[in-house]
Amino acid sequence: MTRKILAGCAATVLALAGGLAAPCAAQPGPATLDQLCGTLGWPRALPDVTGQFLSQTIRSGALGCWTNVRGIAPDGGDSVSSAAGTYRTDLRITSMSPSPGITTGRADTVTLRLAPVDSAAPVGFQPCDWVSADEAGALLGAPVRTRALGDQAGTVDISCSYTSGSSDTGMESNLRLPRSFPVSAAAQFELATSGTNGAPVAGLGVAAQCVYEPTTTPPSTTLVVLLGGNRLYRATTWYGTSCDQLKQFAKIAVGRIGA
Repeated sequence: MTRKILAGCAATVLALAGGLAAPCAAQPGPATLDQLCGTLGWPRALPDVTGQFLSQTIRSGALGCWTNVRGIAPDGGDSVSSAAGTYRTDLRITSMSPSPGITTGRADTVTLRLAPVDSAAPVGFQPCDWVSADEAGALLGAPVRTRALGDQAGTVDISCSYTSGSSDTGMESNLRLPRSFPVSAAAQFELATSGTNGAPVAGLGVAAQCVYEPTTTPPSTTLVVLLGGNRLYRATTWYGTSCDQLKQFAKIAVGRIGA
């Protein structure tokens, strides 16, 4: 069976008795996460998110397709019902109900029990080692400071930010692991690159594309790279770095992460 990534159409050629079936015609794929979730077969099995951080599990995380998720903090409050709570990085999921693997509907209630993250626990990843400050500074044309994000043990969404001078983040390097997606890395790649403001990039991972966002504040460019093993890498800049420069950056990072 031969497959390739194609928005809205699994371009699959199946060997059937009596001949080959023609690949399906390309159709526009889902443009938003909600649309993507709506294309899934429901009810579906709950993923195991125990041990993960709350902020990496809801919204665009593994439970992003479920619409009635509650997160019970140690004080009894629901951290998911608060917009600020969904971005908290100090709460880890200790258990979930229904249990992982149980089949549920999209609007069925999923309850997560939460516990504070141990701030003294050793880090599990070194994302700023993928591209050093000196290497990033050479590409950005100025010395940079680095800061790791989501580097604790149990994380599924890991980043390093690169800041030049007194400005905001000049670049961010991000890796999402298999348990971080509502569907899959391939589906997330399709969502990120489905617009008209992008250009394919050869020689990186399974597939790669630069996405230009001139209307964001500030304008940004992101290089999205689909990796093997159901992983996704992104390099984003807000300072006019070209796609060619991002490709140089991503080649260094992916070379150390593993394609």
